Amino acid sequence: MSQDTLQQMQAKIAAMETQLQERAIEAATSHLPFANNSCREATRDLIRAAIKKETDGSYSADNLPLDVYISQQQWIPGMLAEVPTGTTVNPGGPARREAAGSFDLDAINPKMTAEDKDKARAAISSELAKMNLNPMSSARGVRPL
Repeated sequence: MSQDTLQQMQAKIAAMETQLQERAIEAATSHLPFANNSCREATRDLIRAAIKKETDGSYSADNLPLDVYISQQQWIPGMLAEVPTGTTVNPGGPARREAAGSFDLDAINPKMTAEDKDKARAAISSELAKMNLNPMSSARGVRPL
């Protein structure tokens, strides 16, 4: 076997090892709701630096199985998207009253006073701001209170 052939085979093996490692990282992180692609890549770079292949073919980091290592990392939560705790998508669901903080969304009705409408707008805007949502960006076609 020539030196060139040996080097080509070694390069192919290294490429396959890298591909297997990337698949393991993808599988271990695919369930995480990253804030954006930069956070996803930064997390994967950190994992790549810590990962090693065990004799049984599995991957670990800091002597922990890869999924356990990832779940115990303190830097992961800062890279994950915030998940809103309440929603108005499910009318009548238990989260409906919590979506606008202490404001009861069931109280919104056509007979509300101007003062009550202002309170409702303020409460909803406050919650949307906490979730980094702009109420005007997705409210096309929605009539004001």
